[in-house]
Amino acid sequence: DDVILQDLTINHDTTAVNIGHAIVVSNSNRRLDGFRMYNVKSQYSKGGLSIRCDNFVVQDCIFEAIAGSSRRRGILHYGNGGNSFILDNTFENTIDTQQHIAVYLTSTSGNNPLDDQEGSLVIQGSIVSGKLFQFVIMDNHQGDPDSFELFLIDNTTAESNAFLVSFGGTNAFGNVFSRMVLVGNVLTNQSGKGLLAIDAGSGLIDFRNTTTLEILSKENELGNLVFQTGWAEALGSEGSIVGYRVSLINEP
Repeated sequence: DDVILQDLTINHDTTAVNIGHAIVVSNSNRRLDGFRMYNVKSQYSKGGLSIRCDNFVVQDCIFEAIAGSSRRRGILHYGNGGNSFILDNTFENTIDTQQHIAVYLTSTSGNNPLDDQEGSLVIQGSIVSGKLFQFVIMDNHQGDPDSFELFLIDNTTAESNAFLVSFGGTNAFGNVFSRMVLVGNVLTNQSGKGLLAIDAGSGLIDFRNTTTLEILSKENELGNLVFQTGWAEALGSEGSIVGYRVSLINEP
């Protein structure tokens, strides 16, 4: 707990496709608390930072994909509690791959309570250089209903697939959110899925089955406002803010 990494360059260069991450902040028995990382350059082959921690701050860092795996993630986030911040970071990928994800909110296999999403996560002021598949994807919706707030503010990307994806595998996976705040982001939306893309792996499922999700959205700039075939705009959304895959998600 309360560890600080500051003013470092950490290089994890390998041609192996399945070797871990340049920086790991985790404990097998509990989530850590209070990790801080400032002005660190993480040069990675598969993952720049893997973190399971409450109340963390990652600020003014560079995450540079340099070699190895065809699936690269700048930050892998396993569960959240308290108030956590990913601020003013640069994600670089000059390698010829489309499988680069800046921030991946995911979980370990099974139902590990350490992976629960609680509190708030703020992702703000990010800049992406080079090829980007998805800016943020969340496939971990584990946690109590209305327990997690997600903020994306003033991020600039040129993503090829999606800006923010909520990808579910169980019915009503979106119940975990209490609200989303999406403000001042600049994106291409070239794939035509919207600022927030709601998607699933199979079946036809609900995003939520409790109350309506509050989404505060303003001052976002989307390069494309047309949804691709098979996608549509969610109820109550305007200007391609929230889209969903019609074959897999009941109209949210």
